[in-house]
Amino acid sequence: MKIKLVGHKVLIKLEEYEHKSKGGIILGDASEEKREVAGRQRGRVVRFGPLAFKGLEGINDDRDATSRASQYGIEIGDLIELERYDGNQSSLHDKIDSLRDYRVVNDNHIIFGYEDGEEE
Repeated sequence: MKIKLVGHKVLIKLEEYEHKSKGGIILGDASEEKREVAGRQRGRVVRFGPLAFKGLEGINDDRDATSRASQYGIEIGDLIELERYDGNQSSLHDKIDSLRDYRVVNDNHIIFGYEDGEEE
């Protein structure tokens, strides 16, 4: 099934946080609880709606949604963070037929993206 987004929506494939430090140390549940308290969710950008990032200051509105998002610093496949309860969550079958969690959010609900696609 192909998803057709409308308006300023962005489709995000949610990811779980790893429980390891940069040095490979396995972190306990306290680390995960801190993220829960912070209320953040991490995921990768899958697709943009036709009006995503349109009307934002400094963005050329004459371009397509992917080009506008790129001007904003977000591209398909980028790792991003959003508020845990923003948007609508659903389960969709991906190409390998396993159930994954996705979130459909407004473009302005993306808090930030990681520069090189990796969490620091």
